[in-house]
Amino acid sequence: MHRFLLPLLALAILLTGCAPLPPREDAVNGTGAVVPTEERSEDAETEVNAVPKIGTGALTERLLPSGVIEIGNPDAPIVLLQFTEHHCRYCRDFQREHMTMLLKDFIAPGHVRLHVVSFPLAKYPLSESAARAVHCAARAGKGWKMHELLLERISTDRIEPIEYVEDLEMDATAFRTCLTDAETDVILAEQKAWAESLDVSLVPTFFINGEKHVGLPYEADLRGMLKTILEDM
Repeated sequence: MHRFLLPLLALAILLTGCAPLPPREDAVNGTGAVVPTEERSEDAETEVNAVPKIGTGALTERLLPSGVIEIGNPDAPIVLLQFTEHHCRYCRDFQREHMTMLLKDFIAPGHVRLHVVSFPLAKYPLSESAARAVHCAARAGKGWKMHELLLERISTDRIEPIEYVEDLEMDATAFRTCLTDAETDVILAEQKAWAESLDVSLVPTFFINGEKHVGLPYEADLRGMLKTILEDM
């Protein structure tokens, strides 16, 4: 069983703040070991190297029927499922610190497919709006771009995600319709129920081929886990 390694802290840190239908072809059994790394996660209840570009070839994003955004080879042997929230510091750190390595060394070569699910937190007024925005942008093939934009800007901009439509060159009318339509409501409700069934309460939470890990991993640990899985196949 693989675990994320955490440094010993000199002082205890109390974090009060950052942290669906499953992908139909990938059942997550949730039986893997839970690694509680609350020092690098946020509670759901309490308040440069060249990188392969998303959108071409094996890195084209896909919106699965479940509302999950998939990046990478759909036949990749490793599924890295991430529950994330766009105000979350550690979710933002994952994007900044780990995505270059993941895209270059694991996703682009076809070893890993990344599944991304928004996990709204009630303590953030714009959290559900952000989840809706990512889903609706994904319908236009720009979910990943919206995901990245929100991670970088929503905490400081504090504006409704509809304001980013022009930045992403999307059809504003279609986007607004999607934000409030019944299908979007269903998708978000089912994703929430799925997260609850997997006992997801902190963000980021990851499942690597069904094994659960909570909190932001260190890059070396994540790389080591993925390499070990590949070597064991």
